[in-house]
Amino acid sequence: MALGGTGGARTPDDGDETSAPEEATAAAAVPNTAAENAPEPRGGYSVVTRDGVTEPTTEIDPARAIAGARDATPLFSGSAERRATFRPSLRVDGAVCATGRACLAGAARIGLTFMNFLEVSGGVRWERDTRAPLWATFGLGLHGQFPAIPRLAIFLGSQLAVADEGVRVSPTLGARVRPVADFWVGVNPAAVTYFSPEKRFAYTPSLEMAYEF
Repeated sequence: MALGGTGGARTPDDGDETSAPEEATAAAAVPNTAAENAPEPRGGYSVVTRDGVTEPTTEIDPARAIAGARDATPLFSGSAERRATFRPSLRVDGAVCATGRACLAGAARIGLTFMNFLEVSGGVRWERDTRAPLWATFGLGLHGQFPAIPRLAIFLGSQLAVADEGVRVSPTLGARVRPVADFWVGVNPAAVTYFSPEKRFAYTPSLEMAYEF
């Protein structure tokens, strides 16, 4: 017995409902705005996927990296790099003979400190009561700063003074302190001087000051 009216099964063409194939086509046509509008990650660049969607990536763009390296500001200035390699300085010191015949001497030298460790210097030395008023003097030593206390250093070195009258050799061990930037004050309590041609030694503690450029 057949039922009348329009209550039969609906076909895809019967009403305003969209068929399954049409729904799939409509979904594919909707653009992926979320991916297109996603912010580009810092340091990365966008790529187009196989589906035609532009997506950000965290990889580094080689061209951008090279351009950034050319325009980058150096971490250390040229002056800081130079001072890390060598530091010129102006040094003055004075010493007295605490044993033997009384003596008084002083020196002014220009120095270079390499790698904040090896110190070389050269200048002139003056001695009282000698026929030669000025002596050529050269210095070589090790300047060791404490990593935990960079204002404090230990110095171990020697000076050689030469003139027509003879030779002076002065090995020295002492401590240095930096009260302000680039200015050092040193006390050398362990110091002796060999005098030639007298062939004698004397205990010669000394004080020194230095300014680094």
